[in-house]
Amino acid sequence: YWGSDSKYYHGTYSSSAWDAASDPVQASGAAQSFGPSTPAAAATGTTLVAVQSGSNSVVYDQAWTGSWQAATALAGSSVVSSLSPTITAMNGGAAELMEVFVHAGDAGSYYLEYSTRTAGTWSAPANVYAQGTTIAYAGTTPALAALPNGGAILAWQGSSPAYPYVSTYSAAGGWTAPVAASTDTLLSPPAVAPGVCGASAALAYVKTGGAVEVVTSSGGTWGTPEAITGATGMQWVAVAAVE
Repeated sequence: YWGSDSKYYHGTYSSSAWDAASDPVQASGAAQSFGPSTPAAAATGTTLVAVQSGSNSVVYDQAWTGSWQAATALAGSSVVSSLSPTITAMNGGAAELMEVFVHAGDAGSYYLEYSTRTAGTWSAPANVYAQGTTIAYAGTTPALAALPNGGAILAWQGSSPAYPYVSTYSAAGGWTAPVAASTDTLLSPPAVAPGVCGASAALAYVKTGGAVEVVTSSGGTWGTPEAITGATGMQWVAVAAVE
């Protein structure tokens, strides 16, 4: 997590309890890791991998296998340092992990880039979607979730209009063109999770005004959003799949 001193710390959960959660994210002999925004983490096998937006506008990853290794820069990355990257462990396929971040190269019209890690090596950053003049733009941290067979789904808050947009990924076909999952105007970035009970994915978000809505996708088509009864005056939302 991101401390009030802008440094990164971690805690461990064992025997049904958390420790003091005050251990520094710090490789042996190195300075404690820090940054201008929060880190994100995902596990592959017995390795935990944290990613961060560096104050020098470069994406870094740092692995933990009982102790922290040195942070490594993602070659060719350019990130909006005030916006955190997102990372997920993949479900099937060759890639172990995927990370997505907001590219800093086009001020005012930031776009999304991604990288996958296969056999411990990250791929070069690439656009989430680029077909002609159509690119996936975002000015907030996106939400990412793994789908079966090495797929993924990415959700983010648009700028004008501030609809919840999504794109799905397959190793064979890359990213689909961004679509609006609904025409609700968002107060904050959406959250996304793999679907259950016949749905391929579930998206949750807070509308302008503070109401929470959930919408699911099946066969590539997004359904009608449903309100969470009693959820009023909300600001942020998270969603997870439970089977």
